Amino acid sequence: MAIVATLFCQKCGDKIVQFQGARFTICNKCGFRTDFTTNQNVTKYDTVTLRTDEREEVDAMNALIQRWASNGWKIKSLSEFHRTESGTGGLTYMLTRYTTILFEKNV
Repeated sequence: MAIVATLFCQKCGDKIVQFQGARFTICNKCGFRTDFTTNQNVTKYDTVTLRTDEREEVDAMNALIQRWASNGWKIKSLSEFHRTESGTGGLTYMLTRYTTILFEKNV
């Protein structure tokens, strides 16, 4: 495959390459996806995963969503998962809730 262009990741600044015929590339350093299109409508995607067990954490998530929205990002999807974490040498277990938000932005 021939390299069409050497670019820089918009999230971390690391070098990324565009191969001939590629529609997107993933940064090896931070995992940010850069889409290549022939028109001017390029969509960026980014994810954030937050712990959302307590009310303060949910409030912080809502503030984060508002901050991203004020910068032109929209929520593409929101998913929740639970994880069991052990404490005191594995004698106690705590169920922890996390929320992952997939943001998208047309540039």
